Amino acid sequence: NFSDIIDFYKPDKKKKKEKKKSAWTIDLQNITLSSGEVVYRDAKVGSCFDLKQLAIAIPQIHFSNQKTDVGLDLEFANGGNLALKLLYSIEKNSYDLHIDLKKFDISSIHPYLQQFLNISQLKGRLSTNLNLHGNLNHILEITGNGNVNLTQFSATLSNEQPLGNIDNLQVNIENIDTKNNVYHI
Repeated sequence: NFSDIIDFYKPDKKKKKEKKKSAWTIDLQNITLSSGEVVYRDAKVGSCFDLKQLAIAIPQIHFSNQKTDVGLDLEFANGGNLALKLLYSIEKNSYDLHIDLKKFDISSIHPYLQQFLNISQLKGRLSTNLNLHGNLNHILEITGNGNVNLTQFSATLSNEQPLGNIDNLQVNIENIDTKNNVYHI
């Protein structure tokens, strides 16, 4: 009988195979790049970022329950430097990011701001020391603290009238929690 053949080859509900979690872990260690240089040109707005002494240090990348540790250091050709330290958990999709920006020449971002603002000249140095924590599943929910410092700032309107000058502006961020709308500055 045809139904007997079908019943014979029908999967047995009692013998379901259980999926086992893999015991494999992947752990890459001691990845480094030193003395690199990257030049980024944005032809659309006419900007150029020249990153010198680019150094990337990745002590460990874990594809398991441990945090991945990544460090990035670079110098900007027109002044200033940036150091980033990232700890990332692939299982929780969470991160801890430390940003240390020193004396970044903000004239580099003038071509981008000029698209929206009527500014002919922008000068100044930006420094930050920030600690940010979050989860990539909820990218707008960030907690953090640190400080931001703007020195020797000046902006000039297109008609050559000064918009403003600031010798030194220091902002201390005690605590930010965007999920709970907490901003202690």
